[in-house]
This record gives sequence, structure tokens and C-alpha cells, in this order.
Amino acid sequence: MEQFLKTFPELKDRERRAALYSDLSMHIGDNEEWYKESMLTWKKIIVTCVENELLKESSFGESMTCIPIKGLELKFRIGNDTPSSFENILEELIKEGSLMNRVDFIKNSQNTSTIWWVLGLVFGNSTKKPKIERNELYVVVPVVKKITDRILEHQKQRCFFDITDSIMTGDQFKEIFYKDVESIKKPKNKNPYEKEGRISSIDYDIITKKLENESKIVKGINPNMPSVEIIKFVSSNSPLNAISDLEVQVLSVLSAADKTESQIRQIEKKTKLLEEQVSRAIAKKQKAIALSNLKMLKHLETNILPHRYKAIETLHGIISQLQKSSGEAEYLEAIRAGTGALKSIRQESNLNQENIETTFENLAEVLSDQEEIDVIINSGNKLVVDAKVDIDESELEKELEKLILDAEPKQVSKENKPEKQKLGSENQVPTILEESEGEKKLQPLLEKETKKKLSSEYEELDKEMGKMAISAE
Repeated sequence: MEQFLKTFPELKDRERRAALYSDLSMHIGDNEEWYKESMLTWKKIIVTCVENELLKESSFGESMTCIPIKGLELKFRIGNDTPSSFENILEELIKEGSLMNRVDFIKNSQNTSTIWWVLGLVFGNSTKKPKIERNELYVVVPVVKKITDRILEHQKQRCFFDITDSIMTGDQFKEIFYKDVESIKKPKNKNPYEKEGRISSIDYDIITKKLENESKIVKGINPNMPSVEIIKFVSSNSPLNAISDLEVQVLSVLSAADKTESQIRQIEKKTKLLEEQVSRAIAKKQKAIALSNLKMLKHLETNILPHRYKAIETLHGIISQLQKSSGEAEYLEAIRAGTGALKSIRQESNLNQENIETTFENLAEVLSDQEEIDVIINSGNKLVVDAKVDIDESELEKELEKLILDAEPKQVSKENKPEKQKLGSENQVPTILEESEGEKKLQPLLEKETKKKLSSEYEELDKEMGKMAISAE
């Protein structure tokens, strides 16, 4: 921190530093211009330190927009020098609106702008010093302004279709605009393979309140999932309307598409893993394990992935049609046509609550196997032996034998000396995969236990599928 502070010319020079670290309040009324200049310098130093994450406290959580006040002056120590009028500096920054108590910021941004709060603070009682809450976080307003400007520019660049690109969940907001929060930092040598992050909850509350205060967004709650916050960006020439039921359902389609794409990636990854596990089991002559993994693999390839591909194609079709449409009637019609819920559509759509709900109940039917996918993705290497899984056992055995035969020459070539054993006749060579007595005993027990577990999971799935309505999530 000390080395960073010395990058500022005002702090590198000892004489200039001594002046800035002195009791600045002595110059009020005596040398007003220099006093104001000193405050601007301190503002620049503090904001730059925040942008470089040098004033964070882990005990308060991750934040790029807020700083703790308690003990803050100690962070600016250079050698034996500590700013002697730091309290005065904080008071001035609070008065001019560069620092604001986080609680006050969130309360204030609901209905009045920061400038009016500052004017009220300054002119309401100009002789009264602002109260500094030592145990609270304070919002660094210039940093928040820089972040929100970046977010608005980013949204402008990514918004091609208002109906689908202007609405998102709070979690999606945190992911989409994470780089806009991170980009205010000074460039660092970063690992290119580092996983993308999310805006912290503290910063999310501050940033969205700032945008809401400036009438750039409208916030709402998903009525079907009260824990899910919804954000809608509002263009300058659009009315500031609340989020409608139809917009909530459009977001459900978008979220379902995101989730389905994620599921497809995970299932495809799992099929590759199962292929490797089958090959390893064959190499180790573990026929029971090879068969069980092959069974799961075939279930994914035959019964799961094709439905996911069809679902994502349907969802992309709905989204594409939504983007080509204009007006609520056309939006609802696009969703109806995409789900196949209604056989014919009138030109005049009856947009009452019951009509909208019926449309999305039909959409839920198209996506009703989402819960089953989650079970399979998270099931590890469980066997699929439930009665609901339609897999021809004899065909499975044939495929396994073919895989065994395909693997046999590779193993012979690798080993060069195939071992021979006396099995009835002196020159009889055993099959590469000859089940041991232990494996023969293990397989029925393994299948029985797995069937019991999966049976319970599918019973739970049947219950959940009945609840799938409106929201694809």
C-alpha cells in the first residue's frame, strides 16, 4: 500500500506529503483555495485506491463500491506519517456526495436523487457536521457512477431485441455485467483461463439502486418464485412501467433456454466420461462395471439427449419469433405457436390472466423433463435399471461384446505375449472379459441397490413433474 501511495506525485514528495497530512482544517477561511485543492487531491487518492482494491476489508465481504471507515486512516500511513485530519477529509467527502452511508444510499435511491440528498445535507444545516458511522460501509459514489456508465454502455451494445435483451434475472445481471465492475480496476496480469465471476451481493444492491434512481431500470419479483428478482432495462424514450406478467413469462422462456443449453453441455460431457469408463472397465476385465456404464450411456444417447436437442430447438424458435414480433398479442402468439399448445390462433388474442397461464402451462409440458435431467446429471455413475428406461438388454450385451472384440487386438498388440490358460483343453485362450465368480455375485446386488435408489428418485420426479407450471425453472 505504501509503495502504491508513493506513485502519487503529491505523496512522493516529502514536503507536499507533509502539507496534505497536516491539520487541513486550520486553512479553512485562511487559504480556502488551497483547502479545496487538498480535498480534491484526497478524493482522487481515495477513489484510485478503491479502484485498485486497496481499501477492502474481508470481514465486510467482497465489494468494489464500498469501503469501511473504521481504521481507514491507518491504510494511508507512509513511514511514520499518518494523515492528521482524516476525520475532516471524510466529512468533506460526505458533504459533497462522494461518500455516502450504504444504508442511506439504498434508502435514498428509492425516490430521490443523490444530489438532492447532498443539497439537503449542505443547506439544511450548514453548520452541522455530518455524522460518521464508524462501523458502517460507505459507498464511494464516483466509483459507482463509473460502473453504471459502463453497464449502460454494455447494455446498449448487447441489446438488439428489446423484448428478449432488456429483461433478466438478478443472477443473470451479476454474470453479464461482472466485467464492467472488474474493468474499473487498473490492468493486471490475469490468468486467461481464470473462471468468470459474479458481481457481489453488496455491489449488486448498490449498482441496481443507482440505476433505478436514474430511471434506467425497473426491478420486480417473479410471482412464481419470490426469491428471484427481475430487472428490466428501460430506454430513455420508453415509459417507466412495472414488469408485466407477460414479461415474466418471456423471461421464463429465456431462462429455460439457458438451462437447457447448460444441460446439453453437461450431458454431452457425461457421455464422454462414460465412454472412457466403459473402455477402462474393459481394459481391466470388469464386465459388470462396463455393462452398467454402457447402460447409462445408451440411456443418455437414446432417451435424454434427443429430447434436449428438440427442446432447445423449440425454445430457440420461440425466442426467434418473439424477437420478430411486436406487441403483447404477437408475443403470446409466438409462445403458443412454439409450444404447440394451441391448434389454431385467432388474430385477436384475449390477453387475460387465465389465457396467459394456460399458454405457459402448455409450455411447461414441453419442458417437463427438466427435473429428470438434473437427476441424471447429478447421479454420478449410477446404473439406469428402472423400469421406465427402455433399453434392450440383449442388444446391450451384443454391443458390449463388440467393444470387447474391438479392444482385444489392441491389448494383444500392446502386451505382445497373450497369456494362455488351461480351460478344458491345453490351448484354449480365455476371452478378454471373462467374468469372475465375484463379479457374477456382485452384479445382481449392485443392480438391486441401484434400482431401489433410482425408483425412489423417479417417484420424487413424478411428484415434481406435476408441479411444473409457468416457469421453466
